[in-house]
Amino acid sequence: MTDYKRHKAALQRLQTALSGPALVIHYSCESFYDYSKPASRRVTSIAVRRGDSSQTKSFSLHLVAEKLGVLDEIAANLDRCEREMLDEFYLFVKDHQRAYTWLHWNMRDSNYGFEAIAHRHEVLGGKPVELSDEQKLDLSPLLIDIYGKEYSGHPRIEWLVNQNNIHRTAFLTGAEEADAFAAGNFVAMHQSTLVKVQALSDIATLAAQQRLKTKSKLWRDVYGASVGSFGQAVAANWVFIVVVALAGLILGSLGAAPVVGQWLEHKPERATANAVPPAKGEGAVTK
Repeated sequence: MTDYKRHKAALQRLQTALSGPALVIHYSCESFYDYSKPASRRVTSIAVRRGDSSQTKSFSLHLVAEKLGVLDEIAANLDRCEREMLDEFYLFVKDHQRAYTWLHWNMRDSNYGFEAIAHRHEVLGGKPVELSDEQKLDLSPLLIDIYGKEYSGHPRIEWLVNQNNIHRTAFLTGAEEADAFAAGNFVAMHQSTLVKVQALSDIATLAAQQRLKTKSKLWRDVYGASVGSFGQAVAANWVFIVVVALAGLILGSLGAAPVVGQWLEHKPERATANAVPPAKGEGAVTK
């Protein structure tokens, strides 16, 4: 598959997912920085956001602890609270098990992902509801297919949030989440999860609309340098290229080739002037 075909296929897949019933999911968990601990990482909060309505369903240790009346003793009841939280989450999954695409960021293995959440539920005596792999769409490699490997700085989510002016109040970095867990600040972790699931939804929407601000240049990074990609890109955009060429000839002051080259190099950046504004209705984390 040429770079151009990969670009088009990934873009169409994202657009199709967002045009149908799509759910964006993100979660926070116990720190990965303690390598001496062999046990799986405790899940602290999960947020699931509907792509069409922006309504967000969240699950958190501190919310469960409040319902169980142990908010002041949450540290002594972590297993109980986590089990209840994951029970609630999998009831939600069961109700949305079919016909939905679950859009996520790198949730793909037993270290961090759907499998890791399911494992925690089993460890605590639960029976997780399984989602088929066909329903899961990983936004992280999808953006690489659309924009090329060097489309952003690192960490990618934080870089994209900053470049596209996406709402980030209460956003915690990985190290900050580790500190919050150590301090038992599950509220901060929950709010960060809500902000990040909103950010992922905005990033996906901007990418599907071809308005996401990235470091990529259309021709070099997206279409590639192969002859096949060149031919396919020209064929896909021949109407625009002809119009620009004719306009250059008519005006006389500009050659067609530089204009076409400039368009091919900078089209994505010119098309990304406006970012999707933050969605409302997110409670304490959205203004």
